Amino acid sequence: MSLKSSLGEGYTVSVTFPRVDGDKQQIASSKAQNILAVVILVAERARCTELSETAATFALKAKDPHTVRLVLEVLEAQKHAGSIASYEVHGTTLEDIFIGLMGRDSQLAEGQPVEEKNANEAERAARTSTPDIPKDPIPLALSDGRQTWFFQQAWTIYRKRLLIFRRSWLSPLLAMAIACAGACIPLFFMNGRVKSCIPDFRPASAQSLLLPWSLAMNLTVTAPFRGVSPLQYQAIVAPPNAMEPLSTFFTDVTVTTVADQQALIDTIQQQAQNLSFGGIFMNTPGNESLAAFEASNIVNGPTVLNLVSNIWLATADGANGSDSAVIAANYMPFNARAGDQLTPMKWVCHAFGNFRAHLINYA
Repeated sequence: MSLKSSLGEGYTVSVTFPRVDGDKQQIASSKAQNILAVVILVAERARCTELSETAATFALKAKDPHTVRLVLEVLEAQKHAGSIASYEVHGTTLEDIFIGLMGRDSQLAEGQPVEEKNANEAERAARTSTPDIPKDPIPLALSDGRQTWFFQQAWTIYRKRLLIFRRSWLSPLLAMAIACAGACIPLFFMNGRVKSCIPDFRPASAQSLLLPWSLAMNLTVTAPFRGVSPLQYQAIVAPPNAMEPLSTFFTDVTVTTVADQQALIDTIQQQAQNLSFGGIFMNTPGNESLAAFEASNIVNGPTVLNLVSNIWLATADGANGSDSAVIAANYMPFNARAGDQLTPMKWVCHAFGNFRAHLINYA
């Protein structure tokens, strides 16, 4: 700000002209002269520095905000009149200051006096002259340069990073410390774990498929305590004497009886939403049987089939009472693999992800 206030030449205004047909160069030059004639009434030292077919730039040579405000009011009036399409105001840039200083140094080095025009000369020159529209510049022939060695480029980049690190070392150090801490914290939680390659399985228990010991029987007994009707867990048997060949082991089993196969089917269709077990139909003289079960519980189907199998076995054996044989089947799922050995994996993934994110941020 000190350089701009002391060495700057004031504000600069850029205007753009509306599109017109005809000789664009002559029209742009005429409009620039008209605008400059109006601006000089407010900013006496203003002059046109750049001119093209579509735009022009005016150096106001004034630093007073009041003068700039009056110039903008003039340009706004020109915009409403249709002479210009738009306008912008800019302050002095460091580039302008450096270019001016370098020009003065070049003149002093060549032994030429630095010419400084007074206000009257500047005003007269601005009133009588307007820069011409520049022609296409002659292309400058540049050399191909010299190819730089790969290791020299790498060394330059490394040296630049090293210089930056000497002045700003705290942020990279904290980033590395956070990454190292994130990698070491899992080691603390993994300390003391038993290292074993033997797979560990979860314990699995067997469930009896024999109706008196089955899950359906247990749910029937506990249904009143849970506020649920026990009828939905009872087996539906058709005809009523279908379980007579079984041993006295089944006498305490509470079931729902229906007359025949059609009655069984009708009952299941009507109460399908409320049944939680299933039912059977036995026609031993005709060697026919029907088993129906609710499939949401995996043990319902094997339990119903076990009941039908025991009835056929007792019928074929011909024994009654406690002497009849019983198929006491059990259901036990395969042991699932325990997840205790996979617990350290989350810490390994955490450390790897943290380290990878740190590398990406540092790169």
